[in-house]
Amino acid sequence: AAIDELIGSILPEDLIFVLASQSDGKTLLSRQIAKHISLRAPVLEIQMEMSDEQLIARDISTASGIAVGAISEGRVDAFDFERVEAAAGEIDKLDYYIHDVPDITVRQIKGVAQSMKRSKGLGFILIDQFDKIRTERHIPNKFDRGTEVTRDLKSLAKELKVPIMVLAQRTRMAQRSDGEVPRINDAEFPSIEKD
Repeated sequence: AAIDELIGSILPEDLIFVLASQSDGKTLLSRQIAKHISLRAPVLEIQMEMSDEQLIARDISTASGIAVGAISEGRVDAFDFERVEAAAGEIDKLDYYIHDVPDITVRQIKGVAQSMKRSKGLGFILIDQFDKIRTERHIPNKFDRGTEVTRDLKSLAKELKVPIMVLAQRTRMAQRSDGEVPRINDAEFPSIEKD
């Protein structure tokens, strides 16, 4: 019910940032939201942190209750194999597409998204993660670079008429503040707060 309420507040053309420290579960949470959306609309995940094989192994592990290592290394007995197959079958039903690259520009994201929209439809884009998105031209200042990427992502969401969710890292100094709830000015790229 909580995910349904959260998804209900996401509108076409929204640009949403998920800000958290490393290992706080940003990817897990955002992918759960995206998978839920994929039950009714195609989802594109631009993944710069992990390969699609790693992500699928994690998804199967979560769905089957079998450790990722056992799945990746093929250490499953006949009973576990049935659970893995059943989990993979359920995941395969999702209208979910992963584009894994080490880094990317907004123009390249646009190309992938437009192609998918034409061929399969498109209802949501998830990008992991903000600091790996490159600008078309060299911009030495981090704030200016972040501002340009954010502006281009906003334009892309409006042009495609789909919400875009972007994962962003907290600064190292903010991460050292144990127990604090993340604030938007904790972002690695301060332009997120302004935009």
